[in-house]
Amino acid sequence: MLNLSNLQSGYGAVQVLFDLSLTANAGEITCIMGRNGAGKTTTLKTIMGLLPLMSGKITLNDTDLATIPPHQISQSGVAYVPQGRRLFSELTVAQNLDVGLLHTPNKSDIREELLTLFPRLRDRLKQQADTLSGGEQQMLAMARALAIKPSVLLLDEPTEGLQPSMIDLIRDVVLKMKAQNLAVILVEQRIDAVLSIADQVVFVENGRSLETTDTDALRNEPEKLHRYLGV
Repeated sequence: MLNLSNLQSGYGAVQVLFDLSLTANAGEITCIMGRNGAGKTTTLKTIMGLLPLMSGKITLNDTDLATIPPHQISQSGVAYVPQGRRLFSELTVAQNLDVGLLHTPNKSDIREELLTLFPRLRDRLKQQADTLSGGEQQMLAMARALAIKPSVLLLDEPTEGLQPSMIDLIRDVVLKMKAQNLAVILVEQRIDAVLSIADQVVFVENGRSLETTDTDALRNEPEKLHRYLGV
């Protein structure tokens, strides 16, 4: 279980998060939703130690993530797929996977698992990453993150700019990760995608977590979407 308690964080002197809290359980998908600038990406970056925690607490089971350096956060089992994918564009698909597998035992077995999960990548191992389609790049970014065999997966806008068939493939992989008992935290703007896979939604506004609701209740109260998202 990943627990965020009263997070305050930001960029230098600019504070973005104000006492934000949420809990992500193993085997569940937690979606963070809010308007642009609400603090969604800042939350993920703070979890990964990429932004300083001004106050609050971030714990993964019994590990206080705020007390360890960023590279040890990933080694503790937290994988992050940032918005925009952030691949090593001049490296091949195989080389990008090797980066994810760098500190992973049983590299060949895990590589095979990833290529089974993302079969399109198997045919493109020698292809340079920046020549892939947008959907294939997203698959590679997810495969690289999953190479560490995480217990928590952070996804920032994974379906952004993708065609419907690719969105379906990404969604299927996220559901497989849930079935493998990962705790998934998803930042997503597509309401249809969220309602179809998420277990709970955390609404964030101005850096504050306003309300957490399960998706079944949200389907019955669509006015909350209008209230918090303006849609």
